Amino acid sequence: MTFEEDPPGAAKERAGRLLTARLKREAIVDLLQARRPNGEPLADVAIAGRVGCSPSEVARVRAEERGQ
Repeated sequence: MTFEEDPPGAAKERAGRLLTARLKREAIVDLLQARRPNGEPLADVAIAGRVGCSPSEVARVRAEERGQ
């Protein structure tokens, strides 16, 4: 079985997407620990708006963090 290498442009693009995803996840994790002035946690929609992702992605990260 032979393996083909990705063209350099495709590899850079994939690396960029992975880096962006990792940075978004780190931002979501940081905001999951943030609290409103009344002590309530931020809603998934509020976090998604700040990070630039969907609320379902925030919910997925929240569930993964609870499992760890």
